[in-house]
Amino acid sequence: MNTLRSALIIGLIFFFIGCPARSYYGLFEKTDTVFIPALVGTWGEIGGGENTHVFLQGEENSYTVVFRNEKGDSGEYHAQLGKIGKFLFLDSYPMRDPSEYHTIATHMFWKVTLKGDSLYLTALDSDRLKELIDAKKLSVTHVRNGSDIILTAPTKDLRLLMFRLADDPKAFPEVGPLIRSKK
Repeated sequence: MNTLRSALIIGLIFFFIGCPARSYYGLFEKTDTVFIPALVGTWGEIGGGENTHVFLQGEENSYTVVFRNEKGDSGEYHAQLGKIGKFLFLDSYPMRDPSEYHTIATHMFWKVTLKGDSLYLTALDSDRLKELIDAKKLSVTHVRNGSDIILTAPTKDLRLLMFRLADDPKAFPEVGPLIRSKK
């Protein structure tokens, strides 16, 4: 039943924010990561919604992120933050063993903007990625599984991709902020 709940949570997230692009490899080497203490804390929706993101300090410039929905279901992610150009990016990776669910765990990349007690997490949009690849405006190593694209490019190429797409509002569509919990 927990597998079904997890799949439902992920499906709902994708429904509301679009389908994030996924990658087999991570965005950062250990030497590329930064730790910003202001990110640690509980972040929730405007208006007091029950979905929360809890950022905890992890090991060696990393975070553990716990996402909880309104029903109390949760998922844990290992996350690393790094700067590419003038932007901050977060690379998240599930902490559960993917073999438990007969799936492949992948990285997801988020553009991060932190303004005081407002946090904007914008996932790289897979539809925009497909559009650019299909139009031959972008060349990046990937595989297709039906309509899904999974990036297979090495870390250095992924960093160049993020640098190139960082200012593209279709690649990182505007989202509303998460607000720091004062509890």
